[in-house]
Amino acid sequence: MVGGERKTGILVCVERKSRYTRLAKLERKTADRTAKATVSLLKNLPCKSITNDRGQEFQAHERVAEKLGVKIYFCHPYTSSERGTNENRIGVLRQYLPKRSNLAGVNHYQIKKIETEINNRPMKCLDWRTPLEVLSGQEVALIT
Repeated sequence: MVGGERKTGILVCVERKSRYTRLAKLERKTADRTAKATVSLLKNLPCKSITNDRGQEFQAHERVAEKLGVKIYFCHPYTSSERGTNENRIGVLRQYLPKRSNLAGVNHYQIKKIETEINNRPMKCLDWRTPLEVLSGQEVALIT
């Protein structure tokens, strides 16, 4: 997700099955910073593959694949529908940081607070469980 000033951004990584979301602020959208942030976000999570869009910030994909031991795929040009779950999570993130927001003033703690809130929101597609509950394998008693 790119900030309104087009320099800063937020890296959004989503585990497809649980919808668990990890966020990292990128002061500049460079391949090196994006690769480091991706490895940092995903190193302790179960991950088999990553699907990136075709932005220049993902040029260091081979380094990410090597460090995480995963396969990396790229969606077709102008086909964000191939990364639908990620685009949906960006839409949720936009509830907190609307389009054209200047992300320069957003700090690490604000990003982590948003991440925590997103991962603790029940979702219909998860039978009203939260992404955190699904990822951790917790079962929730539903009251009918």
